[in-house]
Amino acid sequence: MPFRAVLPALAVLVFGAVTADATPRDHPLRSDLTIVDPSPWASNGTATAVAMAPAVLGGRPKPEFMYGRLAVQDGPFDGDDMFYLRGKRFGLGTEKVNLSRGALGADSLASPSFRRYTFAFGSPSSPRTSFGVSYTYISSSDDEIDGLASIDLGLSGRLSPRYTFHFTARNVNRSRLDESKLARFYEFGTRGVFLKNKLGLFAQWSVVEGEADDGGLGVFGAEVRRGSSMLFRGRIDTEGNSGLGTEFLFSSYSLGFHYLFDDAWKSGLFTYLRIFAGS
Repeated sequence: MPFRAVLPALAVLVFGAVTADATPRDHPLRSDLTIVDPSPWASNGTATAVAMAPAVLGGRPKPEFMYGRLAVQDGPFDGDDMFYLRGKRFGLGTEKVNLSRGALGADSLASPSFRRYTFAFGSPSSPRTSFGVSYTYISSSDDEIDGLASIDLGLSGRLSPRYTFHFTARNVNRSRLDESKLARFYEFGTRGVFLKNKLGLFAQWSVVEGEADDGGLGVFGAEVRRGSSMLFRGRIDTEGNSGLGTEFLFSSYSLGFHYLFDDAWKSGLFTYLRIFAGS
């Protein structure tokens, strides 16, 4: 029964939600580019090796390459970029961040520039579920965060031909910064497809363990397919950020544009190229 596979993930999610009281962004192990991630999972903790949760790799049929770059006029994130390569059971990637979102807060962790490297593996654990693990490492000229590393665990599955879900627990190893242990992140998302796969709806909720803020981050969105050559995407999160994008599909690659509306952090355009092997 697929629902039995969901129960462990829900139990961990509930535990994480009870012990969590912060939004997931003010943290160097957290990806900033996830706010423009073109993936329909659209807010995973790292947008590099797996724009989706690592466990989803266990069910991917073909390898995929992606490179994207963010342009923000007069904003701190101008020039941030991401690259990943993911296959049926593995993923690897890197992501440059010019300035952490948390760097502007008094109690936040700051770095003028750093790069994340992520390696992930996913494998089917049953006909309808897969399990994944990923490792993220930070390299920076800032000695305070250079060498930070996170181990993530994930579970994904198919509830029916129409509905899928994923759960990820990030930083399960509780990375240390000086003498302090950094928080864990918990994410749960679901996606449904309708109208003969022309409409996709998704939602995800993320919470952080052990920090004081306002409780979590929800992301909601839709993906509309027009014929076989174009996708339209829109999303909004509970912090008021939103985005609209389109992706042009070709036989073996696609080109996408996603515009982020974010008054607090400067709006910007994320441009990306995806190449599909074996298409």
